[in-house]
Amino acid sequence: MNRKVVITLDMALYERAKKLEMLLQDCKEKWVLRIGEFHTVLCALRAIGSTVEGSGIDDAWVTADIYGPVTTRKILEGKHMRRSVDAHIMTLQVFFDLYIEAFLIEHTALQDLLKEPLQELADACKGRNASEVSQKHRNLVDCMNQHDLQQKLTQFEEQHKENPMFVVTLRYMDMVLTLLEFIRATRDGIWPLHLSSMEGLCKHFFANNRLKYAQMVPLYLAEMHSLKESDPDIWSEFSQGHFCVKKSQVPFCSIGVDHALEHVNRAMKVDCQVSHRNQLHC
Repeated sequence: MNRKVVITLDMALYERAKKLEMLLQDCKEKWVLRIGEFHTVLCALRAIGSTVEGSGIDDAWVTADIYGPVTTRKILEGKHMRRSVDAHIMTLQVFFDLYIEAFLIEHTALQDLLKEPLQELADACKGRNASEVSQKHRNLVDCMNQHDLQQKLTQFEEQHKENPMFVVTLRYMDMVLTLLEFIRATRDGIWPLHLSSMEGLCKHFFANNRLKYAQMVPLYLAEMHSLKESDPDIWSEFSQGHFCVKKSQVPFCSIGVDHALEHVNRAMKVDCQVSHRNQLHC
């Protein structure tokens, strides 16, 4: 029985492989090509960096002595994945705090209603009792639903959509949240979230002139969705989280195939350097 080979590539190789598949009849229906998650995250970080550059956020990092000028430049260029993601998570949290503060200033009555369940949840977190934290969290969610918090937040955004600073800040927050969803899809092996978050990133690739990803991601998504009909076995494997690499049963530690290959390359380089130093000592 003929089975297709699943191959994960970075964008440069993916583009060439797709062209080869389209030009040569012998290459068709032989493999399933995927875009590597690690390189997609780097491209998304560069897209976010081009949005942040010159906005004042990068200057705030330097002025607050959180990052130096050289590190900030590397974050904007997406040259260090973990540090760049950490910087955007920190900035996102600050924006969320400012967002909620501005929202509650206009809804003081709601602030009083949420104060008690929020304090109970905070106390439960300090006690580190998982079941109690879960219960207090459900109580908080029920309270928010009871007072139509989601609808009030939507109205709040509609009232301020003419404010350019507000709109730009929301756009940045949306970009970072979409990137975090994509990372979570890889870390937890959630195939539907992988596809939906990749689709969400695609519009930012278009907006920030990431042309190769903007051109190839729609094709990639169409082919991945078609697997449900054309190759149900592969779709089933992907749905079980087997589109990424997992070395242990520890939650939230899966990585993309291209990321795992980078780890292998680094391990080989380190082993070679150690071996070379040992030979010199001998």
